[in-house]
Amino acid sequence: MKRIFSLVLSIFIAMTFFFCSAQAKENELGLTYEQYQLPNGLLPLGVLGIHFLMHFSAHFYAGLVGYEAVSGNRGGYFGLGVDAGLQYPLYQSLWTDAGLRVGGAGGQNSPVGGGLFLQPYIGLKYCFPLFAAEVTYSYIDFPSGQISSDQIGLGFSFPLQTFSQHKHEKNYMAILVRNSFPESTTKDTAGKKDAAQFQSLGIEGGHFFTKTLFAFGNFVGALHGRLNGYAQSILGIGYAYPFTTSKKFSLIGKMGAGSAGGGAVDTGGGLMIEPSVGLEYRFIRTMGVECNVSYVNAINGSFSAKEANLLLKYYFDKNQSTDRFLKQWRIRILNQTYLNPRVNSGENNPNMQLLGIDIDYLIKKHYYATGQTAFAYSGRKTGGDFSGMLGIGVESSVVSSHFPVSIFSEILVGTAGGAGLDISSGALYEPVIGLNEAINAVVALQVSAGRLIAVRGHFNSTTINVGLTFLWA
Repeated sequence: MKRIFSLVLSIFIAMTFFFCSAQAKENELGLTYEQYQLPNGLLPLGVLGIHFLMHFSAHFYAGLVGYEAVSGNRGGYFGLGVDAGLQYPLYQSLWTDAGLRVGGAGGQNSPVGGGLFLQPYIGLKYCFPLFAAEVTYSYIDFPSGQISSDQIGLGFSFPLQTFSQHKHEKNYMAILVRNSFPESTTKDTAGKKDAAQFQSLGIEGGHFFTKTLFAFGNFVGALHGRLNGYAQSILGIGYAYPFTTSKKFSLIGKMGAGSAGGGAVDTGGGLMIEPSVGLEYRFIRTMGVECNVSYVNAINGSFSAKEANLLLKYYFDKNQSTDRFLKQWRIRILNQTYLNPRVNSGENNPNMQLLGIDIDYLIKKHYYATGQTAFAYSGRKTGGDFSGMLGIGVESSVVSSHFPVSIFSEILVGTAGGAGLDISSGALYEPVIGLNEAINAVVALQVSAGRLIAVRGHFNSTTINVGLTFLWA
């Protein structure tokens, strides 16, 4: 059985690689909702999917998908996968759509085994002028777990070009540091009161539609103050009001909703709402700092908390074209291996396998900033293990045109949780060194090694990364 799944995964990745060698013609952002049936009388798991797809022809697309629980009682279920499919027109604006998603998912004691999932799907999509609506039928299977479910899904998608066809377009990325102060009524998943404050680290991105109105998304993971594993993902709308003539100071209001859980935090089905208000100071044109306070509340759980947030923001040059902006980014899809990871019992588990997605912003010719996440798909009770890392890297020029290999190194800091790893509250750091071999102008093969070390706890594991790097053509 494992050989069959390995073969399917290999064919899927090879097909994706073949088409990704070409330049994407259109990019798409989508949201879906599905409800998985769980075994043994457990409540169904409602999952929100966030999809980023690149269309390489009129019919073929490939990309990434992230999942998060929003209903049921498995708040803290998250997933990450790769997606590839084909679409064909049936009649005028009506299309048929079919594909396959492969990745790792789990969390909050979901019966997913090692975490690997396979999800074939087929659907009907109707394309409106500015967006598309879709109904799909899919079957998701966790080969080493107990979930095998078929379901109907609903979705909407938007071409990214829709968001870039206005004169006020600008984008930002930010490092987000948070201190959370749970209310006294907060309980853990065992029903005991747990109002201990904790700290989180994450990342936020935003896109302005007008001078003042913007959309944002953020993801944070706990790194101090409680059990590892708590993570929170929020999408929302914000408003920035400059109140000085220099426009250096702005009032910032945001309203977000999303999913959270893990770390024994009682978030119910995972659905959260999070309003915030704060102040931003732009000390130079491209850099600013935002301080805000927010309040997060689990719709179906006991968790609620006041939050103090600090964001160090970088605004990208709004005068450059969208094409030029996109060419400063690259995506890496990697298989990560943790060699003999240490768990809380003091034992070393068999090697863990994770699907990793790294997104790099190319600052200068040899320097880049990177944000990385990975989700386990194979190992001993690894379903739901995740990591989120931020860092900087440096990369050499290629040796020669006949030997197109470059050397790079990175230093990463971040958080992780799940799988019973001996990482205490979750804070980690990792030095990495590796090689990139250019296959063509867009795609490179990457091999790297690192040492993933817990700030607290005894986890200290060698990591091996193998995968593909895609420059935005």
